[in-house]
Amino acid sequence: LYSILDEKKYQAWALGNIGNSYDELGQPQHALENYQQALSLLLTFNGDKIRTELAGMHLNLANTYSSLNEPMQTIYHCHQAISLLSADEADSNLNIYPLIHLGNSYLRLNKLQNSLEYFQQAKSLCLDLNAGKKFTEQAVVLLGMGNVYGKLRQPQRAIEYFQQVLSLLLDLGEIGTSKVR
Repeated sequence: LYSILDEKKYQAWALGNIGNSYDELGQPQHALENYQQALSLLLTFNGDKIRTELAGMHLNLANTYSSLNEPMQTIYHCHQAISLLSADEADSNLNIYPLIHLGNSYLRLNKLQNSLEYFQQAKSLCLDLNAGKKFTEQAVVLLGMGNVYGKLRQPQRAIEYFQQVLSLLLDLGEIGTSKVR
C-alpha cells in the first residue's frame, strides 16, 4: 500500500513538472492537461500533508489560465489554493501569488473594487513578509494598483503607484539612475 501511494505522489509530481515545462514552452493547453491529471492524482490522498501540493497545483492552473486570459478559471483556482493553505501558510508568500492573480483577474473583468481589495491584501502581505526581500512581488502589486486607479479615472493616484514601482526597481538596480519625473 505504501509503495502504491508513493508511486501516485511521484506520478503527480512528474505530471506537474511536465505541465511546468509545457508552460515554459508556451504550450498552455498541454500544461493544463498535465496539471489536471496531477490534480486528480493528488485528490486521491487524504490528510494535511498533501494540502500544500494541492494548493500549488491549483496555483499552477491559475497561472496558466491567467496567461490564457480566462479570469473566471483563474479566480476559481486561486480560491481553491487559498482555501487549502493552513493558517501558517496563509501568511506566507504562497498566498501572495493567488492574491495577485485575483487582483489581475478582477481587473480584467472590470470589477475594480474587488481587484483593489485583492491587490491591497497582497501589498500588506508583501510588506509583512519582506523586510525588503519581496521587491518583485511588491512591484507587480503596485503596478496592478496603479492600473486599477487608472481605470477608476484617478490618474494622480495611478501615477503615485507607478512612481513607487520605479523607486523599487531603482533600489533593485533594475533600471538606470536617470531621474524619475
